[in-house]
Amino acid sequence: MPSSVRPAANTVADAASVIPSLDAAIEELRAGSRTWSALTLSQRIRLLRSIRATVATEAEEWALTAARAKGLDLGSPLVGEEWLTGPYATVVAIDAYIETLTSLRVGASPLDHVRVDTAPGDRVRVHAFPTSAVDGLLVSGFSGEVWLRPGVTLADAQRKAGLGQLLPNESGGVGLVLGAGNITSIPVLDVLYELIAHNRVSILKINPTQDPLAPVFGRALAPLISLGLLRIVQGGGEVGAALTEHAGIDHVHITGAARTFETVVFGRTATGKRRARPRLSVPITAELGGVSPIIVVPGKWSDADLRFQAEHVATMRLH
Repeated sequence: MPSSVRPAANTVADAASVIPSLDAAIEELRAGSRTWSALTLSQRIRLLRSIRATVATEAEEWALTAARAKGLDLGSPLVGEEWLTGPYATVVAIDAYIETLTSLRVGASPLDHVRVDTAPGDRVRVHAFPTSAVDGLLVSGFSGEVWLRPGVTLADAQRKAGLGQLLPNESGGVGLVLGAGNITSIPVLDVLYELIAHNRVSILKINPTQDPLAPVFGRALAPLISLGLLRIVQGGGEVGAALTEHAGIDHVHITGAARTFETVVFGRTATGKRRARPRLSVPITAELGGVSPIIVVPGKWSDADLRFQAEHVATMRLH
């Protein structure tokens, strides 16, 4: 099996030394893309089950490595967050993908078993979370809804649910995932989403803050790596720049800061955004800084309620 994790590079000179390795990784992924296109839905389900098993095997090391990287006492209750936002979140996502592919395999819609009703404005509302009793217990008091765009009917949504797996033989090419530096499951979830939603294999550049997890990711995602569907690389900004400009990359996804996004798209110069055409020649998607609204609804709040919600908001913003 090819090496799961490529060497780190943190300077221009170091980056130049690993470029041949990057070239080889992208060429391997190009072949892996053809492999993925040839897999049936049943084979993809079996692959996801294999990944679930390897993630479960690495779960403890994953959580503890993340805790050590943050300097947490391994006996602290705070370590529980590393379990929930790392391997547990990954397993939940894999289970959802398995359920989706299982529905599609028998000609059903992934939305057939999800509660759906009507939101204000006569919009279709999908109750996306929790979907299991375990999720409801672990994240008690929280729920997630998806409100579909005005005019989108339930029949429309049922027909289109499944994204890339509705046309599993159409290749999305080779993508670059620039990994997040906070929540440890995000790089892995981005890789899986690119594969399932877009039939796109990935080269994952780990954020340097998560370098200690590189070997864990390599073992947890070994089934993807062995088929040429994933390559993992380490390094600083110079490696990221080399990859974003690589002719073998068809798409870029980044989780990070707005400044990093602007550097990727427009270059390092301060005036590049305003004066120059984008340097990036391929499509890019991004999640930048967790810019999400928080709406506090008036009501009869106790001091304990306010304190709990304030701590929750502060913790959320730290992520």
